[in-house]
Amino acid sequence: MSDLFPELRGDLASEAEPASEQEDRRSIRIQLGPAGRVLRGGRYSVDKYNQLLGLPDRLVGDGGLAVSGVEVALGDGRIELTVAGEGHETTCLRLVPCKPTRQHPTSFQVRLHGPVRSGAVRRLMERAERRLRNASFRVLLKVLRLDQERKILTLPRPPAAGCSDEVFERSVVRTYGGSKAWRIFFAALEQQRNYNHQLVGKVLVVKHEDLECSYATPPLGDGSLSFFNYGAPHLGRQRGAAVPERGSGAAAPITSWGDITTDLCDDDVIKGGTAKVARALDTIAEWDEKPDLVMVKTACVAKVIGDDLGRVMEAFEARTGLSTAYLDNLADEHADFFSTILEQLRWDDEPATSPRRAGRINLVGYPNVPAMTQLEQMLEALGVTINARLVPEIRLDHMERYPQAELQVLFDSSLYQPTFEQLFGHVDLRSIRPTLPYGVAGCRAWLGEVATALGCEAGLEAIWEEHWAPHAARWSQLTDQARQHRLGFVVDRHSAELLLQPARTTGVPLLAVLQEMGFSLELLCYVGADDPAPVASLPGDCVPFHDATELESLLRQSQATAFYSEYTFDRRLSRCGKAQFSVSDFQLGLAGAGGTLSQLLRICRLPFYRRYARYFGAAFGTESWEPK
Repeated sequence: MSDLFPELRGDLASEAEPASEQEDRRSIRIQLGPAGRVLRGGRYSVDKYNQLLGLPDRLVGDGGLAVSGVEVALGDGRIELTVAGEGHETTCLRLVPCKPTRQHPTSFQVRLHGPVRSGAVRRLMERAERRLRNASFRVLLKVLRLDQERKILTLPRPPAAGCSDEVFERSVVRTYGGSKAWRIFFAALEQQRNYNHQLVGKVLVVKHEDLECSYATPPLGDGSLSFFNYGAPHLGRQRGAAVPERGSGAAAPITSWGDITTDLCDDDVIKGGTAKVARALDTIAEWDEKPDLVMVKTACVAKVIGDDLGRVMEAFEARTGLSTAYLDNLADEHADFFSTILEQLRWDDEPATSPRRAGRINLVGYPNVPAMTQLEQMLEALGVTINARLVPEIRLDHMERYPQAELQVLFDSSLYQPTFEQLFGHVDLRSIRPTLPYGVAGCRAWLGEVATALGCEAGLEAIWEEHWAPHAARWSQLTDQARQHRLGFVVDRHSAELLLQPARTTGVPLLAVLQEMGFSLELLCYVGADDPAPVASLPGDCVPFHDATELESLLRQSQATAFYSEYTFDRRLSRCGKAQFSVSDFQLGLAGAGGTLSQLLRICRLPFYRRYARYFGAAFGTESWEPK
């Protein structure tokens, strides 16, 4: 494209030609940055859009209309043009991204915000439809990218959705002494809030926070604790893990530098914690091998203290020459590093792209772990190549080549949805959300759905049998052992719905995988005046309970050797003589299916809690009782 608007040199439809009727096409989101922010153009953008629309022009009204302001909503990508003129009310003309059709090949629609109150405005909209008929939405966005006076502004934030008292009441750690905490074994709010994505490479994060806050985030694989049991989407980032990538998209092994924490304590709350950040940065400055980027992130305690870290970081940069980034939660408590960096990348010069290649896929949301290797080998045998993989690890080089694939394969979990919209809302790529590859049946279904979407399913059965054969005998032996054990869940209506619809949370189909493995199931179901009985479609034996005393009694009497909990070291279970399993025990892939089953059997055979529960005390703070 030789000029920003080549359409203005004669390719436009005749001014006399009436505008075609726009059919009702579905709008799409082009997530360019955090919702609630806009990119406002300066004089350059205003002049360019006036040029594009042929304004100001007195033919459309006595006072003439002209564009006076240009903004892009970063949350959904729509462009808003403020149009004003003498004797006319200010009008907002919206360019809304949508799916093109054969009749209407443009990738956006022209809409008016508010009623059309004058003929001049109506004629302006018709003109915009004609003149923008062959325009590219990408080029329209490029106007603001080239505008040196552009500014990112934060709009007033509406009340947060999904943070009602009811939601927080279901959180064991977010509500002190919550009336429902005793019967909740699913950490849905924490799983969602602490969803983990991390820039891959020589990036070090300094977390300016207390240890309790650090323990409330996914573990790094270095032996550190976490209060919660997280699933594969969170555990993809492992400190020191090196998993080479397969296919033509191979690059250096993925390594993560992980995080360090300043460990704020009571004394720091009084005196301030800035000195701890300075000491951490001084230590980094002495390392022989240094990171490429140092990020400093503050949490709740540092926010209350009001530590000013700007000067400390400036001194560190001047001393070492290293790049730093500071996440200022005091200015914006909803900000995060990922959104901040992604927002900058969106407005950099457009990377060079090559045509899409058949048989290339993007894996999105699948952690780069050894358990996925065999599935990737089977895809390669079918002629499929991994083009890029993003989330939970974020590689900038993969983001650049992402549009070159034929298909994007998305991990079906609500934890990922905001990131999917933010990363790929602007990419016009066919996508599928196949059955997740947990368990043997899940792996086979996942491969089949990916192969069918690419039209390369020929030979799949032979390839599957070749890779499944080494696992078959061992799997049969382990499932025979699993039939001798029972596993349990404590649920109410809300958590029962999460079990039946795993895509609403971690995505792991717990019930289906456990049944495939041969375990029998027992469900203790809360029934109360404030919460009706769970849905009747739950598998296994369902036993009702009404209060903590009854639940403790049922746990002690249960034939299940282990119960499910997303809270680490759940004493409600251990004090009742029950071992504990969780979503973190479930691994992806064929090898992961066998590893999951072996791990669950080890948990079932653990005699410690059954043997010593009588010495642990009451599980729910009920009255004392005599050990048997």
